[in-house]
Amino acid sequence: MSKPDVTPAEKLGNIDRELRHVLSQITTLYRSLAESPEPLGSKEKTLKELLDHRDRLCAELGVAGMAVIATGGAVTVGQPPVQIAADAPPPPITPEELLEHARRGMATSWTGSDQGQARHRILTETLSAIGGPKPLSTTDDFVGAVQRLGRAIAKMEQWLELPRPLQKALMGLTSSIARQIQDGPPPLVVADPLNVVFSRMSAWSRENRPGFVPGLSRHNDPDYGSWLADASHWWAELQGEQQRTATTPEQALRRLGRIVNQGVDEAEDLVAIVQQTIDTGLEQTDRRLVQALSPIRSLLDDADGLEALRHALDDAADANDRALASVNLELDDDWPWFQFTRGVPVAVCGGDPGENAVAQLEKTFRFGAVAWRPAGVEHAEKLAEGIAKGEYGMLVVLRRYLSHRETTVVLPVAMATDLPICIIDTSYGVGQLRQAIENHFPDAKRST
Repeated sequence: MSKPDVTPAEKLGNIDRELRHVLSQITTLYRSLAESPEPLGSKEKTLKELLDHRDRLCAELGVAGMAVIATGGAVTVGQPPVQIAADAPPPPITPEELLEHARRGMATSWTGSDQGQARHRILTETLSAIGGPKPLSTTDDFVGAVQRLGRAIAKMEQWLELPRPLQKALMGLTSSIARQIQDGPPPLVVADPLNVVFSRMSAWSRENRPGFVPGLSRHNDPDYGSWLADASHWWAELQGEQQRTATTPEQALRRLGRIVNQGVDEAEDLVAIVQQTIDTGLEQTDRRLVQALSPIRSLLDDADGLEALRHALDDAADANDRALASVNLELDDDWPWFQFTRGVPVAVCGGDPGENAVAQLEKTFRFGAVAWRPAGVEHAEKLAEGIAKGEYGMLVVLRRYLSHRETTVVLPVAMATDLPICIIDTSYGVGQLRQAIENHFPDAKRST
């Protein structure tokens, strides 16, 4: 007798239980190593194996969870352990309610990180120590300038926590002020302290290579006509960065969420906003950043300097596709709602289409054709034109992935033409679309 197939919900539960067991083993092993260290011993080898196993299970858990969601189930994460409520679909939402949400510009709430604050702290301390470039005329001016430089470069090791362009800017600022003092000409009282300043800056630059700045060599001229002007240039750049880093990652993610929710007209505008968000201290692979940008990942296809983010977005999309591909929702031939789907050309609005999603929709619901345009207001406008021309017999709205602007471009046209609108108010899946279709045509069983 063959063993029955494991359902997606059962598979998710099995992985969850195994993961909890592994985490318990890791906790026990950490406690044992803390009480009795064993460098390079068997316990550390076992710990590494458990950590690798944990990482694999986490990846499997994500795919299994998406498979449950794709079949129409719901996953609740927290304490107690994961609960599956496959027969509890979310309440339907009307097009009018969706438009109201769009007009209110609702956005996602995020948690933050302290990396941006650390960058802000280092810049603030360094700039406060230097005090800002200014003309030097009296002995006190020269002595004070050398002393401030000395205090600033005494903590140069902190600069290594900053991105290389900021290290270069700090070296540009301090070396320009040092050259301003040197060309003063300075009083003899600052000669020895100034030599120490140059020696320490040159040694640090040779070792850490932040980038070329003219102030470190006597053979170079200032870029802006005077060393005071050069110092003022670097000061303005660093002050601007200091102000930007005063924004926490949490605040930057909220701002990004609002912008994504409202809609972005140009890809280059989105790239600039994403870069500003990352500059607050976020890693490009941060799951919150990936989650926020997944619905509009196509707008970042040609973005320079965001390779790690693009790879993370592709990985997330591939995982979602694998989850969808693993689900085989077969509808009975007598499913009453085929009268509304069979042979009907359908438009999908919201987010970027997955590789397998369109084919799966056409196969499952026997649609005539599925038009799923990529994210962006420009594509939404083309979709609205097609709706106005009567090219579609149904509109599927993925509310979670639809921006404010896309909503206000597409929905009024669809509503004006009385086009059937099926709204998915959760993560996308064929199970969710089935529920949305049945919600929109509640009398199908009585009419067949």
